[in-house]
Amino acid sequence: MKPILAIVPRVQEVSRPDIRWIKKNVRVLEVAKALGMRIRRHQAQCWRPENHRHGDAKPSLHFYEKKNRVCCFVCDQLGGHSNVDLVMGMLNLNVGDAVRWIAERFPVPNVKVGRPAGSALVAPMPYRVGVHGSEWEVIVRSGMWGAMSAAESRILLVLDYFKDADSGLTHMSYRAIMRYSGVKTMTNVSRSIKELSKMHALQVSRGPHIGTTRTCSTYRVTLDDPKFLELCNAVFANARQEITQEREYRAAQKRERDGVAHHTPLNSTSKPQNQEEEAPTYQGLNLSTPGIVHANKPLSAGEREISVFEQEALP
Repeated sequence: MKPILAIVPRVQEVSRPDIRWIKKNVRVLEVAKALGMRIRRHQAQCWRPENHRHGDAKPSLHFYEKKNRVCCFVCDQLGGHSNVDLVMGMLNLNVGDAVRWIAERFPVPNVKVGRPAGSALVAPMPYRVGVHGSEWEVIVRSGMWGAMSAAESRILLVLDYFKDADSGLTHMSYRAIMRYSGVKTMTNVSRSIKELSKMHALQVSRGPHIGTTRTCSTYRVTLDDPKFLELCNAVFANARQEITQEREYRAAQKRERDGVAHHTPLNSTSKPQNQEEEAPTYQGLNLSTPGIVHANKPLSAGEREISVFEQEALP
């Protein structure tokens, strides 16, 4: 009788719905219909009636088929929401549950769980600890965030926050940048954008001129640019060198203090050996003079003070 072989189950690759494909190919109008929203002429009532007067009786939610986005004229800023954001807002779900909700109702391809192909870092970064994998982790931990000016760091953060989820582009005027970043003058905005472009942290596409005016520019935040990552590594290396030098300086000071304390005698009032010792005198010590001291004779009340007797050497 042949021995029974152990049955080893075949490990299947773990996969999940492709969220990028969903945002690009699943129509937001169809998702809204699946959610039970009443749509008329690409408009519907907002799911946040508390933000509107009269409960948004006049629909403020508009669907953009070309961009595959939905935006409320009252609640939302530029860009609006994707179909995943719509499901999250309507059903109060997190990102994973919203993606699975769409995948259960629409044909969606799956992708393998893990790092996407081609996303490996070009240069090793010792400050990259992988806590949450954010692009901003690089700029903060390398010290680049502290090396930037206040205007540069604020503008970069605002442009990244308002970028389109699908294209990654930010279409914003100087006035809007000043409003959200807190930078007071257009001169500082222009100067900061130029510096960020030199650092390869930002790509700028100037808007075309229409008469005497120019339309808003388009920006792309490129924190994963290889040249910008090299600059982050250089800033990190300089910072580590300064920290090492400071530690060595403090250690040398500590050794010097410990050495001085070890060789210093306990009696700090002792005099050098080469200095001749002066004979003790009674002056200034409130002592009785030898002339008024008599052996075996009591002193008067006014002369009763501490006395010093000198003993002669015995023969």
